[in-house]
Amino acid sequence: MPTRENQFYVDKPEYGKYYRAFVSEELMDITRKMFLPSRNREDNFIVGLSMEG
Repeated sequence: MPTRENQFYVDKPEYGKYYRAFVSEELMDITRKMFLPSRNREDNFIVGLSMEG
C-alpha cells in the first residue's frame, strides 16, 4: 500500500501518484484474485484503523 502523505488518496498525475486509482481499481482487482469477494459494489467496503498519535 503506498503512503498517502496527507493527500487523502486523490490522484496527483502531476506527481505521478494515482492513489484513488490504486485503491478503487487495482486493489480491488488484487483482492478479487485472492479472496473472491462479491461482485456487488454494495457488498464491499474498505475499512482501516490508524494507530498514529
